[in-house]
Amino acid sequence: MVPPDKQLAAYLEASAQSYGGQLLPLMTVPPDCNMPLRIELGSQPLGCCHVIGNTFAVIFYFEPCILFFELKSNGELIEVGAIRGVDCLGQSFRLFPPWAATRPYNHPRGQTVNLGPKATMVVSANASRTFYAINPPGLMSEEGEPWRFTNAFTLPDHDDGKYRFVHAAHIDGFGNITTVESTGDLILPWWHCTYSWPGGHRPVKLESAKPQLDNLYYLYGIGKRRGEEVPWFVTDSRCEHQRGLYRGDDLIIPEITGTGVCFLDDGTCIVTEYGCEKRHRTGDSIIAHRKSGGGDPGSITIIPAACLPPII
Repeated sequence: MVPPDKQLAAYLEASAQSYGGQLLPLMTVPPDCNMPLRIELGSQPLGCCHVIGNTFAVIFYFEPCILFFELKSNGELIEVGAIRGVDCLGQSFRLFPPWAATRPYNHPRGQTVNLGPKATMVVSANASRTFYAINPPGLMSEEGEPWRFTNAFTLPDHDDGKYRFVHAAHIDGFGNITTVESTGDLILPWWHCTYSWPGGHRPVKLESAKPQLDNLYYLYGIGKRRGEEVPWFVTDSRCEHQRGLYRGDDLIIPEITGTGVCFLDDGTCIVTEYGCEKRHRTGDSIIAHRKSGGGDPGSITIIPAACLPPII
């Protein structure tokens, strides 16, 4: 048996090596790259959002937590920050408050992430219609002070009274929320919805709801390029229609699959993919894994601006 002190020393050494590895670039994009580049991760990212410049945030499903990444000017993709704990009235929790359990699930998992007003991060859990705003530590805060829960708001139900899961959401700087929703029944189409949100605790209003083109199922996203109002979506690998990256109703890059889309200031597109339910297409058929959780590792795909059409 290894003596406890040597075990501890070995553990600390391994831990230091592991942490040092995390500081290395996850990927380096060549300056003349004109094709999507995919990097596999050790966990399952769901949604993502642009933060500032070439920095973006990714919400991870199981932890749940938020990691921040930056695509540097030399092409290196590095992790630059994280939210792994949030304070609510002196109580520390992972990301969602204890009362955030959502039907039909008993444990909240990370689904969507957005940059909200005044540098808040706005997150939602799997299947939930409720969004939670968390504030960063102030400029005068001590090092290590946690992010803090500030408020929550819930999207109103549709006129038909049916509960709809929110699979993807995009919040812009003008109080507009764009979502992809479904009743959970694949016989029915997934819906593209818009809401107006005055901010804070004020109520949210449903502005429009329409079924997706060609009854597309497993459609996620949602991203918008700077200077362009048309939303972008991405299909999950479980989609049995034409899979790929869409601008509105138009297929732009076939066979790209994912669960989150955002755009950086230099025009680069980021696609995150949960991966745990990954299915592979062979010809006209889809090969599904035998059980849930038997898919591929989660991933981040970087799509250089050169791969994308001009802004419209």
